[in-house]
Amino acid sequence: MSISFANVRSAIAQQVATVAGMKIIPFPGQYFGRVQNSLAHLGYSVSVDTSEAMEDRQRATSPIYTRTNSVVTFAYRIRPQDVITDLDAATDKEELLIKKCIASYASIRPGLEVRYNRSTRTIPDSIEYIIIRIELSAYHHI
Repeated sequence: MSISFANVRSAIAQQVATVAGMKIIPFPGQYFGRVQNSLAHLGYSVSVDTSEAMEDRQRATSPIYTRTNSVVTFAYRIRPQDVITDLDAATDKEELLIKKCIASYASIRPGLEVRYNRSTRTIPDSIEYIIIRIELSAYHHI
């Protein structure tokens, strides 16, 4: 079954939306931390960064097996009086999102498999938020 790049992004966004408190924002993940208005506590964005063909027999009439690298970016507010507590809560939320993102997609997009690659965490100079990027690989046919 063919799954478009837009469908990969949408399926991952649907999984993230099931986590309590998460809300999608209308900005690409690359704008987190660059544009102040893009930050919102538990606001997230899902982007499809790169795609590449995987080792598989390819014919013009058959689907292409593909790995699509996706990124879930979200912001977690850090309160001045509870910095350590909020940093711990942010990484707990990160772990929950990773588990949701690698769960089964059978009911959303059959034929899609998502694997976790790595996370990066940055704190802007304002120390108001921690911005977490969760990098995923989605395997599917196009």
